[in-house]
Amino acid sequence: MGVLDGPNNKILKPDTRVQGALHALADHVDHGKFIYNKNVQTVKVDGLVFGYRLEDHRVFMRRIVYVKVPGWRIEDIGEDERARILTAMFNVFLMPGNNPPEMKKIAPDCLLFTHDFVPDIAVERKPGLVTLAGGWEKPKGDN
Repeated sequence: MGVLDGPNNKILKPDTRVQGALHALADHVDHGKFIYNKNVQTVKVDGLVFGYRLEDHRVFMRRIVYVKVPGWRIEDIGEDERARILTAMFNVFLMPGNNPPEMKKIAPDCLLFTHDFVPDIAVERKPGLVTLAGGWEKPKGDN
């Protein structure tokens, strides 16, 4: 039975080991102190190699992620396992509301994903604003 068969076909479960490693990789790259556009950071999980680079294009950011299966072909991974791996990747690297990623097979053992996004940056436009809905904090003096 493949990923798209069965009663739970709308619930894709990620590979938790892959997702955990990718969260650590994304945190390291997104918050690391190195030059954008030049460094590809990698992590290995169960024979898979994931690489990640973040590019700053001033108006938007570009995530470049690859998954490589050294010594094998991408097609050698079963449909269910491939779906679990890709679900983990998408859970970590895709941002809802942005364009879908571009996916290319760049070698028999490697898939490359490119995802452009505009980061959300919280900006307080009216400091101290109190709304009827309450806002984030109660005004001073209220109990």
